[in-house]
Amino acid sequence: MRNIIITFLLSIFIINNIYAQTELTREKVLSMTVEQLSDLPLEELMQAVSLLGVSSVDELFSIIMNKSVSAASKKDESAFTAPLSTTNLSRAEMQTYGVTTIEEALRLIPGIIVQEKTNGNFDIHIRGLNNIPDNQMLLYTENSNTLLMIDGRICHNYAFGGIAFDMLPISFSDIDHIEVVRGATSVLYGTNAVQGVINIITKKSTDDKSFSIDVAANIGNKVSGYGSAALRKKFSDTFSAGFSVSMQNRERNTSDVYIIPNANIFLGNNNFANGGYVSANNLEDLEYRTTSLNAITNEYIDETYSIIEPATPSKNMFSKPQKALDTKMVNGFLAFNISDDININITGGYQNSFSTCSPISDDYFSINQRTSKTAYGNIDARLKLLHINANYSQGPQNYALGVPGFKEKSQVFGGVIDYEILIGQALSIRPEVDYHYVRYEDYVENGYFDGSATITDIAPSLSLDYKLDTWRFISGFRSDKTNIPDKWNNSYQLVVSKQLNNHFLRASYARAMRSANLTNTSANYTWNRENLPLPKVINYIGNEDARIMKIDNFELGYRVRPSDALLIDLEAFYSISKDFGALQSQSSMLYLTSAQMDNFVDDLTSAWANGTVGNFISNNLGALNEKFGSKAIIQYQNLPYEIHQMGLTVSADWIISRKLIAKFNINGQYTYIDNYYKYNQAEAIASQLDQSRAKTLESLIGYNGTTSIDNSSSFVNEFTNDLTSYRNAGFNYKQYAQDAIMLIEKLESMQLVDDKDAAQLYKMAYERAELEGFNILYGQPNVPKFQNESGFAWFDPSTITHNEYLAAYYAIKYDIRNDGKNYYFATQSYKQSQTENKHKHKATPSFYGSVNFIYKPINSVETSLVCNFMSEREYETMYGTQMLDARFTADLKIGYHPTNSVEIYLRGKNLFNTNKQEFVYGDKIGGSYSIGMFINL
Repeated sequence: MRNIIITFLLSIFIINNIYAQTELTREKVLSMTVEQLSDLPLEELMQAVSLLGVSSVDELFSIIMNKSVSAASKKDESAFTAPLSTTNLSRAEMQTYGVTTIEEALRLIPGIIVQEKTNGNFDIHIRGLNNIPDNQMLLYTENSNTLLMIDGRICHNYAFGGIAFDMLPISFSDIDHIEVVRGATSVLYGTNAVQGVINIITKKSTDDKSFSIDVAANIGNKVSGYGSAALRKKFSDTFSAGFSVSMQNRERNTSDVYIIPNANIFLGNNNFANGGYVSANNLEDLEYRTTSLNAITNEYIDETYSIIEPATPSKNMFSKPQKALDTKMVNGFLAFNISDDININITGGYQNSFSTCSPISDDYFSINQRTSKTAYGNIDARLKLLHINANYSQGPQNYALGVPGFKEKSQVFGGVIDYEILIGQALSIRPEVDYHYVRYEDYVENGYFDGSATITDIAPSLSLDYKLDTWRFISGFRSDKTNIPDKWNNSYQLVVSKQLNNHFLRASYARAMRSANLTNTSANYTWNRENLPLPKVINYIGNEDARIMKIDNFELGYRVRPSDALLIDLEAFYSISKDFGALQSQSSMLYLTSAQMDNFVDDLTSAWANGTVGNFISNNLGALNEKFGSKAIIQYQNLPYEIHQMGLTVSADWIISRKLIAKFNINGQYTYIDNYYKYNQAEAIASQLDQSRAKTLESLIGYNGTTSIDNSSSFVNEFTNDLTSYRNAGFNYKQYAQDAIMLIEKLESMQLVDDKDAAQLYKMAYERAELEGFNILYGQPNVPKFQNESGFAWFDPSTITHNEYLAAYYAIKYDIRNDGKNYYFATQSYKQSQTENKHKHKATPSFYGSVNFIYKPINSVETSLVCNFMSEREYETMYGTQMLDARFTADLKIGYHPTNSVEIYLRGKNLFNTNKQEFVYGDKIGGSYSIGMFINL
């Protein structure tokens, strides 16, 4: 082994010396970072000054520090004069700071909020708007306001919204640089570019080398293995190719599962009122214990449920409880650089991932585990002023292991065609057409989409860019035509900028929007919770008519270069967002099966015959309450929220000397909500079921809580005779449902009928009841009013009998999906509380940023220090409220370069081991310490 290591290092040294003899070129100098320039011997540094035609080393550093970007306007331009808030982070700079993942690299960029959920799994937002709406499932903490692209290919999770970083197909070795645009950019990049765009550009060029190798490896106390390698070959001046492989294996700091705080969850005698960790092996022993008040008898009933259903043992949900992340991927590329303005790049790859992350469902666990196996292909061609991109990806993705219905096969196709029309030297016109096709298919019967669901989007756009001396004017318009919702949605952009020597001013307005995601529009999932707490069944249904979220963003920017070695950037923004939405409980109801109904009638009849009806009701109604089935209908609905956010970002790059470089960004912002009301899904369902229970029992036995029941009352005699006659009449519910199927189509899809629909159903039920000879009189109950052409009116009690009303009521609540097995008796909608304005939103931090230093005491030794800070946050979810403490972490890297192309380093991440949760109900993220190596030949 010793000989192998010596031989390996010797080979690296020899190869490096061979490559070190390669002369500098202009392209190589432009690709360098300030840190790499500082490493150059004086002779080569002077050569670089000459190649770029500048007069001093400081001016050379200034050019390198102010690199070009393309994400702000889709054309290469200086970062200093970019019209939007833009940052370019190079691969070399990431390597200098010791980061080995995309998510860690994003901590270095201004305006990005990065919180670690479990080791290697992150929540990432540009400027926030996270956890909106609040008081919901943890799904709504995910980022659905940022667009991520890889070489022009959109990587978005259209099933549930947002970016699944653990499912991305590329690794650190594939990256050339990352460009981030902060602010609304839907005109440029389409839907979901609400708060900004993360644009990852992969490395395809070998610069002046005919052959290059990139290797990264890291191992430490929480990283049992990370490694990536890339080989690139330049076969000619016009053609190069390469491939990369990578793997990552990260461990959690615990193998236990965190239980979200809930006073009703117990393991033995231990309850979890404040939350706590439980071994994955003991999850099946968890119980949900609750006490409910019977609406009829005013007696308290103790109920106990399992948390894990017997059909889904915990080993299926948490097969690898210790594992945080396990990824494997391979990528390849073909690059045809026919000329300076004609090039074609073809990329493709495959990834296989396993991760432990925050849940998308509403379980009592703070994590779930998910897998993904996807492949992709991407063609990006630039033919002078014409740009064409086409891409395709597919593969299975299981978003919640062990939870039935969450495994999907994704198919995504995207295409873009744009052409730049130049009129003179001042005006550029860019027409563009985008097309996107997304399809998700269930892997199992009764899956989340009950088969499959599709989103299509075709979007023409037009951008104008006009320069007049030191002024620049940019405007753009885009319209997206989607199948869901079936309408056109428009985006706008207007930018004005002016350059004054070393000062640059800009102002912009933009409207952007999210896309629909299939959970919101097309969910059709029945979750059977027979062994779980109420409700026993939840139906999740989409809403194709819901409005999509939109944002109006106003921004002012100022950049200044007081000297060639210092760059300062200020961004002030204000945004208004509307049309947020969430899955909300539309109604909850109780039901009895027909067999339970018959048994109840038989028991009550026997009790009457024995003269014990009063005792029967008092003693057994509580038991009957436990036998009720319960169902909640949850549908995506828009909220009246109007979210206001304002903020300021200050960032600076400062080359203090050739040995010391400092960078910092400080972000302050404030978020509040108008038209806010607190909505909690769990509370809504509980309220609905409480009201439904009372109404159900009242409908079932005619008892409203005030009528006196005793053995001699006429009520008992009439009620029992009615029930017996009612059953013996044999009213054909199923036949009625078939006759009325056109009118109860909304009910069939689990939507409530309106008053007008109900009136028609009552009328049909009355006619059907007459045909059945169902004419036993029983009083004149209060029948719900309905709206006719003249306004609101009541049914005339003289024209409809109680039993006919009951027949109509049962028929309307008939559930066709269960093939005649269930009869619904009552339902109750949840009433929202009064709205308030200026409600402070606390999940987005009000203060965050980083201060970074690079120090090189000698050319072969390089140290970097990254200090991240974030103010406290308060998350309100459907499970309760959690306060996350303010956070300060320091990452230190010490690197040694035995040769110019090899670095061996030690890195301490979270150096002071602040073992705290960074993300709501996430794992505690302690320190990690590792040794690693970069090889760039």
